[in-house]
Amino acid sequence: MATTRADAIVALPCSVSFAMTDAGCGCWLARAVARHPSADGSLLHSVLTELALAVPDAGLAALRYWGQTGRCPSGWLAGADPVWLQAGLDKLYLHAPAAHDLGGQMLRDLFADLQEAMFDDDQSRLEAIGSMGYLHSAQQFATSPLPADAISGGRPDPYLPSGASAKRYLQLSGELQLALHDHSSNLQREQDGQPPLNSLWLWGGGTVDGCVRRNLPALYASEPLLRGYWSYSEAAVSDWPGSVSQCASAGAGRFVAVVPPPAAGDSLESVAAALRELRDLQAAGRLPAIAILFADGIVLHIRHSDRYRFWRRSPALPATGAS
Repeated sequence: MATTRADAIVALPCSVSFAMTDAGCGCWLARAVARHPSADGSLLHSVLTELALAVPDAGLAALRYWGQTGRCPSGWLAGADPVWLQAGLDKLYLHAPAAHDLGGQMLRDLFADLQEAMFDDDQSRLEAIGSMGYLHSAQQFATSPLPADAISGGRPDPYLPSGASAKRYLQLSGELQLALHDHSSNLQREQDGQPPLNSLWLWGGGTVDGCVRRNLPALYASEPLLRGYWSYSEAAVSDWPGSVSQCASAGAGRFVAVVPPPAAGDSLESVAAALRELRDLQAAGRLPAIAILFADGIVLHIRHSDRYRFWRRSPALPATGAS
């Protein structure tokens, strides 16, 4: 669990290596306490670890749906996100496409074809929202506990359900791969030099009933799984306001902020600017304790008093840039 109660928990869409080589922040970050996550998981898992809260056992896809739509879903559903399952010599790897790689209309057309081919009994319904997908089903079954983007680039085997309850999952996965094998959208993607979308990753199955009030810090983010959990907890949720300073000035006390990734092709300057804001806010005494969550899984805890530390930095951290 977290080593300190942070005034701000900020997720940045960059690696710790990028942050450490920033000319203005490398030496400041070098004095932080670094740790690796205790287990693989989504951004929600990382944030709740910092808050010393447990992740719900089921219903994560329903929370993401809530975060996307603003509505608590009725009935059971699972995430059904398009992925590329890449076959190696003796291993299988999962790749989740970037959101900008999935046009909303393309995904809706793909789901309409799959609905007609596979689900004609009114017991199951596929729904595409933006670049994300869902399977509403009257029949509950075991699914993976994690979304595809949490394990992208890795092997999916450890996250597959097992046992008797996984029978429906395995059946559906096999049928989906057959239906997508020669789908016209994949033929077009291959012609365009893009990897195919040859499966749907079924995860987070469950239901969400009502709300459970929790005393959470204010959230500033567009990330739907986090927004859904905060809505479920009857806690304050706002869009990313454009800067960390605006989050700190909102008057809500402690906060959690997720800095959005730059648009495709843009530089990471906006991310570097957020990092410098955090440094300056701490130097001014406004954020005495900060937890920074990096995209490569490393978490830095840095306190205002750490500026007096001059011992060797954590071995988890790379070299700093010029200060």
